[in-house]
Amino acid sequence: AEIQLGPVCIATVWPADLIDSLSDNAPGFISTRLRKRCTGSGYPESGTTISFNANDMGGNKQVEIWAQDLAGNVSSCVVNIQVINPMQNCDPGYYMQTHRPDNSGIPGVTFTLSGQNCLGDTIPAGATAHITTLSSGEWNQFGTLLESGYTSTLTPVKKTNPLNGVSTFDLVTIQRHILGVEPFDAPWKHVAADANLDGKVTLQDVVLLQKLILGLIPDFPHGQSWRFYPKDHVFQNPANPLQPVPPQAIVVPASADPVPTFFQFTGVKLGDVNGNADPKQ
Repeated sequence: AEIQLGPVCIATVWPADLIDSLSDNAPGFISTRLRKRCTGSGYPESGTTISFNANDMGGNKQVEIWAQDLAGNVSSCVVNIQVINPMQNCDPGYYMQTHRPDNSGIPGVTFTLSGQNCLGDTIPAGATAHITTLSSGEWNQFGTLLESGYTSTLTPVKKTNPLNGVSTFDLVTIQRHILGVEPFDAPWKHVAADANLDGKVTLQDVVLLQKLILGLIPDFPHGQSWRFYPKDHVFQNPANPLQPVPPQAIVVPASADPVPTFFQFTGVKLGDVNGNADPKQ
């Protein structure tokens, strides 16, 4: 079936729009519901309508049609939907933003996207191979990226120049924090000081950074250079922001409908607790 987007780039679909015939061997009212495939399980009690937008264009989308009789018996089938835009007035779009705590942009951040739906289908490998933030720390594209029905994980990564912004001044600052002489005054400094990513700031982090500065190791053992967390992350324990460990990705559940199209991350250069790293490196 074809579904046309209207002037406001949204199409609302009812069960009757997709049902050719409906019958039961016993008299009585038959209720009908629908939902996008893999966004839930069982009879969708609240699924009186579903909506499609510009991000649903391209390829077939599968919709589950459900019917339930008075006795509670249910039946379902799957319909393939193609969302079209005859007026050609709708532009799908996704937007990524990677900023430092001071809101300056972080360019050169790449994203990986992984995901799977209830049928075992996975997001095609390389779907995000072309996503790298620009000098502003932002990236956007037209076209489909995430789809409803997939549990999707979006992860930002930047591994370049591990020594960027790391100096003996940072080592002294971290040591003063550990000794309680001058504790960090912002959660992001805890994140930056956790050089070995073990969820705490200890002398092990200082030793690791010393080895990096002295050239005894070429890189962080875990291969990372920057640490990212969702911009809207709330640090539950201001005195110890690393517990629980901040998430390094945004996970979109399969039930999300519509899927989000705007993603914001805060990035911190590991080892740089005074914030003087050059994000362009």
